[in-house]
Parts: sequence; C-alpha cells; structure tokens
Amino acid sequence: MRDIVTRGERCVGCRACEIACSYYQQKTFNPSISSLIIWRGNEKEGETGIMLKKPETFVLAYETGGVEEIREDEASAEMADKPILSRKDCDSCIKLKNALCTIFCLRDALIQKEV
Repeated sequence: MRDIVTRGERCVGCRACEIACSYYQQKTFNPSISSLIIWRGNEKEGETGIMLKKPETFVLAYETGGVEEIREDEASAEMADKPILSRKDCDSCIKLKNALCTIFCLRDALIQKEV
C-alpha cells in the first residue's frame, strides 16, 4: 500500500497535480473533480498550499512547511462550503504503478511513499 506525502513549501501553484488527478478520476482534464486542490488564502500569513482529501481526513500542507491533518467529521464551519468535500477520496492511483500527481509534480511537492 502507498500514501501521498504533501510538502506545501515546495509547491509553486502550477496545478499540474490537479489535472493529473482529474484524468485518473474520470479520464478528463478538469481540476474541479480532483482529490486535491492548490489553494491560495492570505499569502502574507503563509495560508497557501495543498489540500488533499483522504478517506475520513483532509491533509493541509502549508507553504510555510507545516502540515495539518483534519478529520472530516471535525472540519470547521469555514470548510463547509469547500468543493473538495464532495470529491472522491484520494486512493493514491492504486490501479497504476505510480500516482499521477507525483509524476507530474515537477517540484516534488507530492511524493509517493510505501506504507
């Protein structure tokens, strides 16, 4: 089994991972259906990074290097309107040899790890 490790400090916001994920999910290039999002909040406060939807949790990898895991049932009210809530969970592209997001991320902000 494998897992996707997020490193927000390496992300440059190109969104290639979103495109790759959407292609795996439904064979179309549509980032609105991917299991992850590159998000931009208050950039001065370091509130930018990668949000990955895993089974029962969300992983937030901040541009400042911090990583936070939030259980889906404990998500705050501010997350209630986020489109990622209705998306499929990341399965690390289990049907493929390597997860597509890790292949297309040129900065290694997403890496694959065997667990």
